[in-house]
Amino acid sequence: MASILGAMAIFAVGFIFRPIGGSFFGWMADRVGRKAVLLTTVGGIALGALMIGVTPTFETAGVFAAIMLLAARLIQGPAYGGEMPTAQTYLAEMAPPERRGLWSSMIYVSGTIGACLGIFMGVIMNLFLSPRR
Repeated sequence: MASILGAMAIFAVGFIFRPIGGSFFGWMADRVGRKAVLLTTVGGIALGALMIGVTPTFETAGVFAAIMLLAARLIQGPAYGGEMPTAQTYLAEMAPPERRGLWSSMIYVSGTIGACLGIFMGVIMNLFLSPRR
């Protein structure tokens, strides 16, 4: 039970830091430019995902594995928090006035479609792949 709570706590860290990232990267986007901030946030998300992908198991690396996972979530959380509002504003500013609503909504539509496809693929894999023994 303690290991499940620990895993959930590490997962929650990313969500806790999203508002901080939104505030910081929103402020940076106004000063540096939205394109530079978008590149930074996407890079942070990718770096965090890479770190999670190469994190060894607890049996292999011990506490270092948990620390590495925590560091990855500390990078991803603010990056996710800064990406969405910056992308939304960037699209709204770049869109032709008559298409502003459509272009701005594509962020949410594409994200929802991607999540639905990911869930669908998980269901398909669960149905057709044998459990690991």
